[in-house]
Amino acid sequence: MKKQKFNYEEIFGIGPMVTRIGAKEYYLNSDNHLKAEYTTEKEASEHIRQLINESVYSEILTENICSLLSGGLDSSVLTAIAAKDYYKKFGKPLKTYSFQYENSENIDRPWVEKVISYIETEHTFLEIGTDELINNLFKVVDARGYPGMADIDSSLLSFLSLIKEDTFFTGEGADEVFGGYWWMQKDEVFENFPWSSDIETRTWFLKDSFKLGIEKFVNNTFKETYTNNHKLTIDWFMPVLVDRTEKISSFANKTPLMPYANEALLSYVYNLRSSFKKDKYILRKAANGVLPEEILYRKKFPYPKTYNKSYTNRVTEMMFDVLNSTHEPINEYLDREKTIQLLKRKDEIEEAKIKPFFGQLMAHPQQIGYLLQVNYWLKTMN
Repeated sequence: MKKQKFNYEEIFGIGPMVTRIGAKEYYLNSDNHLKAEYTTEKEASEHIRQLINESVYSEILTENICSLLSGGLDSSVLTAIAAKDYYKKFGKPLKTYSFQYENSENIDRPWVEKVISYIETEHTFLEIGTDELINNLFKVVDARGYPGMADIDSSLLSFLSLIKEDTFFTGEGADEVFGGYWWMQKDEVFENFPWSSDIETRTWFLKDSFKLGIEKFVNNTFKETYTNNHKLTIDWFMPVLVDRTEKISSFANKTPLMPYANEALLSYVYNLRSSFKKDKYILRKAANGVLPEEILYRKKFPYPKTYNKSYTNRVTEMMFDVLNSTHEPINEYLDREKTIQLLKRKDEIEEAKIKPFFGQLMAHPQQIGYLLQVNYWLKTMN
């Protein structure tokens, strides 16, 4: 069992997907694997459909519930199933919400409109701007207890504050369970965590004395835990996103419902043959008939983020203020000249050449926002 290390010295916890100290991850049960090895596509898709239905139906116990809908495969399937059961139980449409940013293109909107016209929910498009993202940038550090994903986190808190219902469905967990990420499509063995493989991108602006040992630590941690790309994602990437959703929702006085992050579903899908778990193949098959094929086979797009230059400008100005102060704790670890170079990378052409800082979303503006969060965390954790 992998012992989970927290962000404070000598504080440990039980790792993800286990139920007690000394136990191994529940989805690694050898009996499950033996049975799944001989499962046909038809059997697998029917059983997955049943598991998702049961997971969704069991949560619809009150009218005070809604669903987050992006128009992508995961949230659309989940919302379609929930909307049908909600109407059956309460005789009215389920309320749904989608996210968009002020002065930014919303590539999801046409797809959301297709879904809501098909499943007939009561839908609201929520919009936020740069002010909300900045105002919540440090609140989400308080919510999570450590620096997270900058505006990717603060946007979630901003959007949730606009939702009236106390409880909401989210498609969180589907990519990890069903193989939705690019690195899960590959059979190759990685040499490092694929969602943050370029350590130089994450450390080049630090003082040399502080960088000592970081690359060795990351590489050793990867080698100690790597078994396969699916397990790596479930053990490391999935807990980050589930933790984000749970803690930020709690901070906003909301309760998230994540039917895809279900013990029975994960245990079953993990042990299926690998060809079923490429690009969410078996989920699409399980959802056949729930939605039109154009929605079921829509190209994957990640959680939406802002591309408004006003956000980049604001966090850049804030970070320059930090660098120019003699009282900010993060300056002890930053190489001043290199950090200034980082802050000056603002034009879109140059930004496009910078590798993602973390995952699929955290590019240049998010990296600056993350440094601001780290500085805030250093000031407040003592």
